[in-house]
Amino acid sequence: MSHFDPDRDGSYSLWERPPETLIIPLVGRFQTEDVSSPVILKKRKVIYHLYIIKCKDRSLYTGITTDVKRRFAEHKAGKGGHYTRSREVVKVLYTERHKTRNKALKREFEIKSWSREKKLALIK
Repeated sequence: MSHFDPDRDGSYSLWERPPETLIIPLVGRFQTEDVSSPVILKKRKVIYHLYIIKCKDRSLYTGITTDVKRRFAEHKAGKGGHYTRSREVVKVLYTERHKTRNKALKREFEIKSWSREKKLALIK
């Protein structure tokens, strides 16, 4: 096989790309673009959500995610956090939006330190 021959499935490995293509990483995948046309990559704006979920045993679970619906479905399917795997999740009680992951994590840490009563007061 010559240096630029495609693999069996017709694709090239990262190190065997033909010189006329440019590799642009896109969220874990690679897309090839012609070098002759300029490519402008925009930084994706990600909003982080803090959420509080009510479990079947009436306990509250606090977490962060970029997609509340997807994360709730993961918790329902038993693929969420260890805490929610052992308890059935019922519904999302509360969400907050944060511009950065750091701010969402700090807020999550703050709320997790609160009593149940204080969390319920926030929800109402």
